[in-house]
Amino acid sequence: MFRPLTSAAGLSVLAGLVAVLISVSRPAAASEVDLSLARVSPAACAFQVGPGATCGELSVPENWSLGEPSRRISIMFVRVPARHPKPGRAPIAILTGGPGVSIFTALGLIAKSPLTEEQDAILIEPRGYGSSTPGLICNGVPDLAACYDRWKAQGYDLSQYGVEPAVRDFEALRRALKLGPWDLYGVSFGGFFALTEVRLYPGGIRSMVLDSPYPPEGSYDSTRAAALNSFGRVFDACKADPKCNKAYPDLRARFISGYQDLNAHPKVFKDRTFDGGAAFQPVYHALYMTPSFRFTPMLADALAREDLTALFKASEVAEAASTTRFEAPKDYDFRKANAIGLNAQMECADDIPFPGNVEDSEAFHSPWPKDVVDTIRPEGWDYDKRCAAWPTRPGDPVMNAVVPSDIPTLILSGGFDPIVPYRMSETTALHLSKATVMQDHTAAHVVIAASHPCVDRAIIRFLADPDKPVDTSCLAAIPAPRWALPAARTRGRP
Repeated sequence: MFRPLTSAAGLSVLAGLVAVLISVSRPAAASEVDLSLARVSPAACAFQVGPGATCGELSVPENWSLGEPSRRISIMFVRVPARHPKPGRAPIAILTGGPGVSIFTALGLIAKSPLTEEQDAILIEPRGYGSSTPGLICNGVPDLAACYDRWKAQGYDLSQYGVEPAVRDFEALRRALKLGPWDLYGVSFGGFFALTEVRLYPGGIRSMVLDSPYPPEGSYDSTRAAALNSFGRVFDACKADPKCNKAYPDLRARFISGYQDLNAHPKVFKDRTFDGGAAFQPVYHALYMTPSFRFTPMLADALAREDLTALFKASEVAEAASTTRFEAPKDYDFRKANAIGLNAQMECADDIPFPGNVEDSEAFHSPWPKDVVDTIRPEGWDYDKRCAAWPTRPGDPVMNAVVPSDIPTLILSGGFDPIVPYRMSETTALHLSKATVMQDHTAAHVVIAASHPCVDRAIIRFLADPDKPVDTSCLAAIPAPRWALPAARTRGRP
């Protein structure tokens, strides 16, 4: 569910490749691809899926354009039953993000969420993700280039592990299961998947819930600003909260000072050298996800004090909060959780080479020192190196164009989201005539993980009747975030 980033320098280089590399053919029209070649069958579950849930396998051509002569690959899926099923409702397809982050890491959360209140959910592990075959994971190799060589040596056509072939798989699954139009839940990069499905197969979609969605026309250009704007909102919110401000006074200024001092005088911790950019990583990762962002002031304070022991102790607590909330199966193999090879292939072919829509630009809300802006490394700012290590050709620019639609859509946006800010959700909605944007001001990335009754009820009512207006008035009653405080200040609190 992560949205990685890249540098402006890398963008200009990669964009130039479009003009000099051999062009890639436009995506085949829906009528030119025979989706009946897909085969669906029951499959043994590799982990506990919960009462009534079942696993399945979709076998498809690796190259849809080649059809039957192509080698076959498999896509895994899990069908989770509704808690209170309504007759006649098609399932909701769950499209994960990253790209490359397994949907099964959130199986428990989805099973208890409003998405499965009245209809089944089908959790799809897209082609190239860890639990599908092949799963382009890179365990056991020294670097990404070696990972690329390993999969190429096995004869896989890595150019086929992009957004468009994956979306054809989704539609092939719907048809193979003989379902009517289904609902889509696309989270993070899953929004890219969902809107591409709208582009290619709009007749197969009843409605969409897009959670923290990164759209096809999104751009890396503004992601540094988005990250630092989110930190600014956290610092302002902490300052306005008497308990948080007392525990972490003058947090913004001290954070900047500590960051700059670590850049000038890196510290060694557990045999690793940490400058400001390296110490920034665990703070950013805590901010990223809704279940852990309340720990951001605590981690920012540890960085400000240059206390790496406290920083990584707090990071472990924040990470545990996310893991617990998403509820991966206890026997899930976490080596399959993040398919780095798939991430490199999909990002470097379908996203990074293309400039974003000007509507999605993000400006700095307040000034930051230039050395901070130049040296922060939000997640994935290594794509200059990553795309060089995983050679691929840019895909067709049509896949990155705005997708207009009249399909009823509910967009969930987190007020502290550091990667898909509210502005991006608003601009996505501009092209969706029946879209409602619901901003949870107490969430970060993946709004559904907040489990606020206000948002949950809105999702259930929307899915029951997508053509009815969505009432968002309850958002104002959601209390402000409850920031994590030092242990001495939280003693006795539940």
